[in-house]
Amino acid sequence: MIAVDLNASSENDYKQYKKYTGSPDHFVCIIGWDDEMEIPNAPDKGAWIVKNSYGEEWGYDGYFYLSYYDETYDNGIDVGSVLDLLDFRHYDASAIIFNDTDKYDKNYQYELGLSTFFNNETNYSWYKNTFYSTEEETLAGISTYFEKPTDWQLYIYLNDELTLTQSGTNNAGYYTIKLDEYIPLQKDDKFEAVFKILTPETAIPVSIKGDFIYGIYHENLSYISTDGENWQDLANMTWKTSIFRTINSQVACIKAFTILPTNTLKVDTTEFTIGQPATIQASIYYGSQINTTINKGKITFKVNGKTLKDADGKVIYAKVVNGTAVIEDYVVPSDWAKENTTIQAVYSGSSDVAKMTSDKETVTINAEETTITTYDVTASIGDEVKLTATINSPNTINTGKIVFKINGKTVKDSNGKVIYAKVVNNQVVVNYTVPADMKAKSYNLTAVFISSEYERIEDTKTLTVI
Repeated sequence: MIAVDLNASSENDYKQYKKYTGSPDHFVCIIGWDDEMEIPNAPDKGAWIVKNSYGEEWGYDGYFYLSYYDETYDNGIDVGSVLDLLDFRHYDASAIIFNDTDKYDKNYQYELGLSTFFNNETNYSWYKNTFYSTEEETLAGISTYFEKPTDWQLYIYLNDELTLTQSGTNNAGYYTIKLDEYIPLQKDDKFEAVFKILTPETAIPVSIKGDFIYGIYHENLSYISTDGENWQDLANMTWKTSIFRTINSQVACIKAFTILPTNTLKVDTTEFTIGQPATIQASIYYGSQINTTINKGKITFKVNGKTLKDADGKVIYAKVVNGTAVIEDYVVPSDWAKENTTIQAVYSGSSDVAKMTSDKETVTINAEETTITTYDVTASIGDEVKLTATINSPNTINTGKIVFKINGKTVKDSNGKVIYAKVVNNQVVVNYTVPADMKAKSYNLTAVFISSEYERIEDTKTLTVI
């Protein structure tokens, strides 16, 4: 963007070359160039392709050519009024966008443009604006003007609590400062952007009431300070820009930029009990609230990447009603007890909302304690006895194995192989013959349950050999 003294018209075929005769009076935007374009009276070929603000009926569908050699553009503009005289200032008036990747949805501002800079000859200058959020959103950027190369510190207060401190250095001009950390806002939150200027004899950018048609500020919103503790309300502060002009009201040039929430899908239920019927729910959120306006589309659930199906092997689809989808009475299988099990929701999409997938959430299995019980045994040398164990659980368990130990040594068969008893309906029975080399006394008899889906558990009773 540049400032020009515009005189391009149909008479000169919307091609401008002008020698410098005064200040530019109009902002336009360069969108391209043509090195071969010939402009009448210009010293040589070449012109910028420029977009004007007069609409498509003007020029070439709203565009014109500006000679490379035009002497009016980028020569700055004068800020002030005929009443300022001694404070009539000349500023550079061009803007080059180097990075436009940060997109904001909304801005908060009280000023309609820069009027002038309020002089402050102290070593430190402070100025701030107070805003109130109108909805749930995220504060992402702050902008202001700097009169000259400036060292600054920025403080963000949320509901009177300091939330973020940031610092930097910028040359003269208008800058949008991306916050190092985005700040979530709720509706009606009070947030303040406070600038502390470290460069001596600096000046504060203000927009003067009366320079613009509309005034959109009032008292208790915009302040200036010399120490950061004692604040003067700019809305009713009086000062002279010159001996001919007194300013009675102004506002600091600070804007705040926010990002609005987007629809996101989230699994609401992540705690389950193996073998028990569960309600599984996912919702579409707008920010932190469920978007109850969505009543189209379906949601499926995946556990460890596999889509949930019913007893007949058919995919379970849950309709979205008021932003929420629910599966009821789904019996949680034992393999959900595996470590790092995850659950995820997938929304089919609709005419209102695009298809989306939730983050994977780690499943938590509620510990209804599972225990194992074995029983005392009394036998003589050579007797065949039954070693029995029962797994106590609200679930029917048909997974895992149980081994028995006598005084810490695992029970083996006649071939010297460890006996692993498979669990069937929570129980095992092992036939065991008391060997001839056992002495008549009492032994610790331990049953140990081993499974990839449950924690290791054991129980110890007594084997008495008589």
